[in-house]
Formats: sequence, structure tokens, C-alpha cells
Amino acid sequence: MGKRKNRKSKKKRLPLLNIILAVATIFGAGIAALVLLPRVVVDSSVPVDPSNPLSSSFTIINTGYIPLRDINISIGIGQIVTEPAQIDPNFIPSFKSRLIRPEWMHHRLYMDDRFTITIGDIFSLGPSIRLSGADIAIVVSYNPWFIPIKKEKILRYVTKKQTDGRLYWYSRPLQ
Repeated sequence: MGKRKNRKSKKKRLPLLNIILAVATIFGAGIAALVLLPRVVVDSSVPVDPSNPLSSSFTIINTGYIPLRDINISIGIGQIVTEPAQIDPNFIPSFKSRLIRPEWMHHRLYMDDRFTITIGDIFSLGPSIRLSGADIAIVVSYNPWFIPIKKEKILRYVTKKQTDGRLYWYSRPLQ
């Protein structure tokens, strides 16, 4: 009789163990997929010329394990305003208008590789013209290494005047 009871308790535990193992497998596969997802980061720098925020550079970094190919970088235009006009803080840009340079196209970034652009490569202001504010996006389009689809990441940056009177770039959500 003792053996019969022992067999029944083993049979009851077996489906529970199978369920736990199945959940653990699915969870592990999900974590593995997250690790392999492409990850693109854009990092901004302080302006090289403190009086000209357009001299700031933006570095595109592949922080994922998968190489990214056919990377194209463009600048989406929201607002670029010169003094005496002021930027509209309630404006919600679509970033449909984009500017690109030939040297920003068709790159490949492996893990931890970087590529840097400067807004001043596209925009320049005359000596008597001062920027009062800007709202732009750095747009990175790419193909993950083995996936034949084009992905796009849009990162928004807005200037903000600091106590020293100079403009600096700050990242903002797209909204």
C-alpha cells in the first residue's frame, strides 16, 4: 500500500515540474531575445564653440551584440529659430523634414562602434545671427545584421538656455 501512495504523489508532482520547466524555458528564451535585440544610443556633447550650439556633436553608438548595417543618419527638423524670435515650447514636431549628408550614409557599426556627426555640417549662421532655440531629432535608420527589414530610431533634442546665457542640447521624449 505504501508503494501505491508513493507512485500517485510522483504522478501529481510530475505535471507541476513540467509546468515550472516550461515557464523557465519561455522566460529564458525571452531574456535571450532581449539581449540580441539591436540597441542604438545617441550621445550629445557640449558645443566645441560655447557661443555656437550648432558646433555640438552627436555620437551614434551600437550598444547591442548584433552588428548594424546600412546605417543612415539624418537630422529631423522641428524648429530652428534665430533671435529675436523665440522657440514655441508647445510646438509638437513631426520630424518629417530631414536633412542628410552623403558621408552620413551607408555605415556599419559592430558592438560598441561609434559614428559622430555635427549639426554645424548642415547649418551655419552668419556672424551677426544668433540662435535663440532649436528642436531637432537625430534619426538613425539601419538594418540589423541578419534581418532584412529597415528599422528607425528617432531621438529628439531641444536647446535650453542655461544661467551662463548659452544654449545646450537636452534630450526630450517624442511625445
